[in-house]
Amino acid sequence: MIVRSPQRNNNPTPLPHKTSLFNIRGELTKLGLDYIDLYLIHRPQGDVSSSCTAMEELYREGKVRAIGVSNFNMNQIQNLLKNHSVIPGVNQVETHPFSQKTEMQKALKS
Repeated sequence: MIVRSPQRNNNPTPLPHKTSLFNIRGELTKLGLDYIDLYLIHRPQGDVSSSCTAMEELYREGKVRAIGVSNFNMNQIQNLLKNHSVIPGVNQVETHPFSQKTEMQKALKS
């Protein structure tokens, strides 16, 4: 079984680094697990850089096996790649017959 959990931030104000760590550790406690297979920043809102730094820290500790992003545009992804050392293992992109996002798909494959 693979456990995936999104980072919860329904508040538009930034989540500082310590809050992000607290949230992730809280998820582990609630789930009764030592680690989460995939932890996603579900929306690029708030202090994404601090959240990503916290996720990288937990990745290095083995508490998170992979980090990922969801609903990010190419500029936001490029900013993460430029400013962080752990490359997101997953980029969850909404696609359907009316929105193929072919340019993003091409850019991510390169």
